[in-house]
Amino acid sequence: MKAAIIAIILASSQDVVAQRFLINEVRPSQSFGSDMAPGWVELFNASDLPLSPDGWSLVLNGRVVRIDGVGDVAPGAFALLPMDASEQAPTARIPVKGAAVLVAPDGTTVADLFTWPELPAGASYGRCPDGSTQHGFLLEPSPGVGTGKGPVIAERVLPPDRDLLEDGRSREVDDGTVLRYTTDGSAPDEAAPEWSSGIKPSPEAPLRIRAFAEGRLPSADRVWVAPGREVSIVMDPKDLWDPRVGVHLPGMRDNHSRKGRSWQRTAWVGGLGGEVPVPCRLSVAGSGSRGLPKKNLKLRAPLDGPSVRFMTGDSLRWTEVTLRADATPHAFLRNTFISEVAELAGGRVDVVHGEALPVRINGRPWGLFRVLPPKDAEWFRHLAGGSEVEVVKGSSDTTNAHHTALRKALVEQVPLAELERWADVRSLVELACLDLWTGRVDHELNVLCWRPATATGRWRWVLYDMDLWASLDDPTVMRMTADSGNETPWLPQLLAHPDLRTLLLTRLVELEATVLAPKRALAHLDQLRARFATEMAADRACWADSMVVVDADEAVQQLAERVERRWPRLMREVGRAVGAPVVNMAVEVQPAGAGVVAIDGVALTYAQERFLAFGGHTLSFSVTAAPGMEFLGWAGDVHEAGGLLTIDPGQVRRVKALFRPVAVSSQHRLKQ
Repeated sequence: MKAAIIAIILASSQDVVAQRFLINEVRPSQSFGSDMAPGWVELFNASDLPLSPDGWSLVLNGRVVRIDGVGDVAPGAFALLPMDASEQAPTARIPVKGAAVLVAPDGTTVADLFTWPELPAGASYGRCPDGSTQHGFLLEPSPGVGTGKGPVIAERVLPPDRDLLEDGRSREVDDGTVLRYTTDGSAPDEAAPEWSSGIKPSPEAPLRIRAFAEGRLPSADRVWVAPGREVSIVMDPKDLWDPRVGVHLPGMRDNHSRKGRSWQRTAWVGGLGGEVPVPCRLSVAGSGSRGLPKKNLKLRAPLDGPSVRFMTGDSLRWTEVTLRADATPHAFLRNTFISEVAELAGGRVDVVHGEALPVRINGRPWGLFRVLPPKDAEWFRHLAGGSEVEVVKGSSDTTNAHHTALRKALVEQVPLAELERWADVRSLVELACLDLWTGRVDHELNVLCWRPATATGRWRWVLYDMDLWASLDDPTVMRMTADSGNETPWLPQLLAHPDLRTLLLTRLVELEATVLAPKRALAHLDQLRARFATEMAADRACWADSMVVVDADEAVQQLAERVERRWPRLMREVGRAVGAPVVNMAVEVQPAGAGVVAIDGVALTYAQERFLAFGGHTLSFSVTAAPGMEFLGWAGDVHEAGGLLTIDPGQVRRVKALFRPVAVSSQHRLKQ
């Protein structure tokens, strides 16, 4: 912004013309919050003749806005230029603090340079009197009629210092000012109680403090919350509950269409990496979840002012985060479990890293949420190492030429080597396997893939919204292949392609034998219960009276039942679909603890593992010896000495990996 202003000023090679306009008054764009109001710029005809601003330009907020359709303005009169979603400036916005340059029709002559300090909600800034060199805050903006119509205040009180609670008084507050506070999130006014050094925030009572002084504009707000491992949101209650402007109303009828910038509200958020709560924009997010009492929330950096970065559980910082409500029954446990499984399995699909944290709004417990960076360009650029990316939502999207070509190649069953030039096919196979195991019923709605926007960039798939699972007796394969379209995504094409079918069947076996093996998955569930039992119980206490919330033990028990019973039915159903026999397979380490056997790099957890496999589709095993041990060879239905073993489970049903201490010879004697 400043660079653009300087460039225009330097480009001006002549004096400002005598017949000119001045920028007389500015009001910032306020399209979110309970003080919603459009932004505008008022021009003053400082000449002695009628003059039209048509053909003039405003350099505003980094954009050049051409003025048109105003007509003649009388000497000493005013022209009002709306700047929010108007025909003149559909994308221009006026920042709460900034500068504007008025340029004559020749494109180089600077007629006026107007700057303004940070403006509070409801105020404008202008020349006092009209057209003069004196400026001031206007508590009653007067668009199109000049600044003489509203009371002018020359100064604004400085805000309380961020160290106020430690120092007892604010170094930035002048003598004669009074600090007033609220604890319910509402903006302090002159009737609010006076703050003193003994008043501290508590978890139930955050502090919102503002400085007042006679004859001056109140300061900007400062907010403090009690420290703790939680997200604390402070905002005006009417921005949540007011039937006219509130965003967190009870049902779908009141929320389904409330999207976009006009339904973002000012809030302060603490607990996401900032020393004290920082102002941001809050809105309700999601689609179906909007109809539930507990809703997804999105926090965005403010449009203007200092940059805000929210921290997530991976210690990365983002300009946006989503507070995922997981409001449907079992959603939190299912999403958390399958996301961690995907990562333990090698990260073939991308998972949005986050952190489960309790949330408070204005001191009131709001339940357990997952703090996630949004699935948008910022996150995908991070995955791509900072380079530009292409993103496609939905597998049938035809707007991206590269993605459309991949879709065509899958349907035409081009060779695997060619497909791998277009996409990371193992990522696609992984998503299909996890969709099959969960029986996800909304699989066709949650297909998201991305690639680096380079000549060699390949598509990868994202795992998200894994909360709606089918029942154990659901005919998942039949349901997901009933339509020959691109759902699941592309399960019919994966099963029809010889090479992709082999990859899919092999990967199902690998998952069943490792991260989703019943014993290992049940142990993982026990860990989740221990980590989140307290938070899940507190969440249920918040919402059980207004929506269906499953008890933590019930959620764990239902998921445990799936872990124990899902594989036999799923493997038989997949086997019937492709004509492959399902056989029992056993892998054993002898002696126990002497080493590890891995399938495609993912280690078997226990010394003896039994699982189902598909006859006619090979499996590859590798070994790693424990410290002090060495691999001796394979035994069972196969006798191989090498550390790598590839078998057909239809022919080889039992495999043993034999180890021995390093100091013992093959004759069981100590080596010399």
